[in-house]
Amino acid sequence: MDMKQLAAWVDEQGGVGRVELRQLRDAVDADKLGKLVMQRIARELSAHGLGYFPREVLDDNDQPRQHQSVRLYRKGTGQTARAIEAVLEPSDVGDAFLNDLNTDNAREMLSRIRELVGTTD
Repeated sequence: MDMKQLAAWVDEQGGVGRVELRQLRDAVDADKLGKLVMQRIARELSAHGLGYFPREVLDDNDQPRQHQSVRLYRKGTGQTARAIEAVLEPSDVGDAFLNDLNTDNAREMLSRIRELVGTTD
């Protein structure tokens, strides 16, 4: 699966999906996972409108392994993406958005998102 196909797959999943680093390595047609390949993966994901978490798996991983996984999401679309971004990149606008979600269903969704991104605040 190349990066364009991977982006389409994320959309088919409803905007969020889990992939292993080996799939991302293959999507950028690389042989091994290393610092430069990880940087390339991050750039390609962004170029295709995708975000990822936990971020440290791509951004700060000194020993990437093909079986490690990240969650990909379609950036800037839908409430789930906005909630993920509000948790990953705290801001006043993000806080207001999260507060607007303050219903029983939204609290449950926010709790699950915080679990996924590894944030407890």
